[in-house]
Amino acid sequence: MGHCIGKGGTCKVRKAVHRESGMYVAIKYIKKKALSKKELVMYKQEIETLLNLDHKNVIDLFAYLEVDTYLYIMMNYMKNGTLFDFLQMREFTVSEAQARSIMV
Repeated sequence: MGHCIGKGGTCKVRKAVHRESGMYVAIKYIKKKALSKKELVMYKQEIETLLNLDHKNVIDLFAYLEVDTYLYIMMNYMKNGTLFDFLQMREFTVSEAQARSIMV
């Protein structure tokens, strides 16, 4: 795997090259010991949702792997960063109530 391109409280994301296609991918790896049972369930729900979702505005999940200590999620590599990064660079803020009204 390549260099770290992102991190959160319980996971890191690294850039990698998919061996079969040669394209860049992002691999999110989550240390399971750092998660509560509820957080682990939430990550598994994220995986399940992404596996069943096919939309041009939602990142594709190519594969996932769960081992004793880590959960790995392989998805599209977004060379320009995430939407969150884009908005944060422009100091764009949205309240939780506004986000809820947009998303629901």
